[in-house]
Amino acid sequence: MLKDHVPVLGTDCKFGKWYYGPGQALNSLPSYRKIEQPHIDLHDTYLKIFKLLFDEDSNASGGLLSRLLGKKKSKDANIEQARTLFQELDALSKVILKHLDALEAEVIALDDAQLDKLYYVPS
Repeated sequence: MLKDHVPVLGTDCKFGKWYYGPGQALNSLPSYRKIEQPHIDLHDTYLKIFKLLFDEDSNASGGLLSRLLGKKKSKDANIEQARTLFQELDALSKVILKHLDALEAEVIALDDAQLDKLYYVPS
């Protein structure tokens, strides 16, 4: 994780722009709807990790003396908590990929008429 990879909302990442944009054509498929919450959770978890590692305010709580004496302990605790959250991030990524695989299978199983219906745009 790099400090210049600032967290974004789930609607602002490339995937989110597809999901809430052109991907909406697939919103009638069960797997499509299963993606949203894990995707939101993934962004929330990434934000928590980012704050633990890079937010100076969360790394410098308390008075001057506690910051001077407790900085190493606080930093180590933040790193340990971030490691745990990275495991959650990995698990969420796997859930999203599982749902995307299922969504792909659902789309492949559609016949031409069903596909046309998904992408029909009323004039």
